[in-house]
Amino acid sequence: MAADKNMFLKNYYFYGRHADMVNALVGKIDEDSGASVFNLVIEVFVMSAIVGVMHNHKVKPDSDKSRDKNIMAEQFNSHSHDVRLAFKFVTLLGNKDKYDEKARLNRTFRNPETDDNYKEFEEYMLGGLEDIYNKLMVDSNIRYEDYLTSANQFLNEFKANDTDGEVNPGTDDFF
Repeated sequence: MAADKNMFLKNYYFYGRHADMVNALVGKIDEDSGASVFNLVIEVFVMSAIVGVMHNHKVKPDSDKSRDKNIMAEQFNSHSHDVRLAFKFVTLLGNKDKYDEKARLNRTFRNPETDDNYKEFEEYMLGGLEDIYNKLMVDSNIRYEDYLTSANQFLNEFKANDTDGEVNPGTDDFF
């Protein structure tokens, strides 16, 4: 099923390899600490959308329906502020090669509730999911500290890509 303007009003399903990635990101990363990279699937969803648009990485949903992981509609409601903010962020910053600034502003603030906007959001979100997974869930990460190092390296890439000077979180590690 393709994303549509009711995406945040119903259960959302990750399928196939994307379901596997989400399960890994919310699962325990080591038995000693009991920690996971993300606590909730909705957190993966929101962060993945932001990462996807920042990396300009879009991916179509996996068609393999043999495995799935879902977000219940109630979670979209209880995290509506974060989800809507990520949606606006992606709609505003995505598709720079397809739409000029004025068109992106209109798509974001005047006419956001279109199936096309939700389809684009989903593709950026899935691209970001793959980026996060590929950076954090590497075979060499065994202990909690290993994942922390990978997370810091990944977040530092965002800091290194800051070319406009507006966001400068400092030189300390994020964690």
